[in-house]
Amino acid sequence: GTALGTPFRDQAFDLVLSVRLCHHISDHAERLEYVKEILRISKHSVVFTYFDSNTLKNQIYDLKRRIKPKQPKRTLSLEEVTNVANEAGFDVVQSVPLSRLFSGHRYTILERRT
Repeated sequence: GTALGTPFRDQAFDLVLSVRLCHHISDHAERLEYVKEILRISKHSVVFTYFDSNTLKNQIYDLKRRIKPKQPKRTLSLEEVTNVANEAGFDVVQSVPLSRLFSGHRYTILERRT
């Protein structure tokens, strides 16, 4: 399988943990599909990280891109994650940045509604 199509049945695991994978998925729509997939295979909880589009680090990166063109960072927003979670029957329990200044990564805990 892949991150977008795992070989596991729905709700196969009590907890799904995925750290530092999301930002390696180049297509934005596929990043959202990845979130849907890890939610699909979780019975109760998901802990995962993603590069947050609204961080200071990403805003600085976007400013630098105006001077020296580069590919944009592979990001998601907390709003996008929350929307995907809600559609799948999950709530965002907590979402915290790894570092407010030095990292754009955000750790997020999601739990299935009962």
